[in-house]
Amino acid sequence: MFVEILAPKMVKENQIDYNSVCIVVDTFRATTSIITLMDLGVKRIYVVANGENAKIIRKKYAHKSLLIGEEGGLKIDGFDYGNNPSFFSDMHFNNNEVIFTSTSGAKTFLLLENVKHVLVGSLVNLTSVAKVAASLAKKERLNIYVIPSGYFYDSNIYVVEDWVTSKLILDKALQYSPLINSSKGEFYLKTKRLLQTNSDISSLLENSPNAIKLAEMGFTRDVDYAIQIDQQTLVPKVNKFVNTGKIKVVVIK
Repeated sequence: MFVEILAPKMVKENQIDYNSVCIVVDTFRATTSIITLMDLGVKRIYVVANGENAKIIRKKYAHKSLLIGEEGGLKIDGFDYGNNPSFFSDMHFNNNEVIFTSTSGAKTFLLLENVKHVLVGSLVNLTSVAKVAASLAKKERLNIYVIPSGYFYDSNIYVVEDWVTSKLILDKALQYSPLINSSKGEFYLKTKRLLQTNSDISSLLENSPNAIKLAEMGFTRDVDYAIQIDQQTLVPKVNKFVNTGKIKVVVIK
């Protein structure tokens, strides 16, 4: 059994074996938002590729669901909320259902229809998601893939927060199960060097390009919230994939 960090580009190009555990990571901010929403009482999240699909799904199938998400970092016109985990942390959702989309993270989930276990990972549930993945791998003899969403449409851009989070999850998983680390490639080696030379993870990520961009957009609180390691123990899991005509939906619960 092995654990490997695998970029979405490689997921697109190489079919992942069904008998695997995948952990999707989008630290700023999709997976952090999903974990937070479910921790605060959301009972089910429907993940779709874009805002247009989200509105169609609500109109046809889920009239009472909240529309939450962003495109280009900003709340989509007509949505109830943007992709702001720090804002959600002050709310209670009382068994609401949510239709969610985002620029990169949501689309990464949609690549994984033919995988047995798909988990939601971020810094806020780092240890818990590593434990769950390692336990599944050990019990069912499965390989683990940690998938840093990065920039979905440009895999040549290194997204430090997603790769650092993925490497930390990988390291934790190795502590809990006898796995072989099969990670390789330029981005993995770059992440390894970064962590060897930067002991302050918070400072490293606060000064990352995406953190700076989010701060300029007025979302500093989201950055501060998302870099809090192990603030939550919940590990949301993909329950099923549903095709409704032309729209594919990932159900997380």
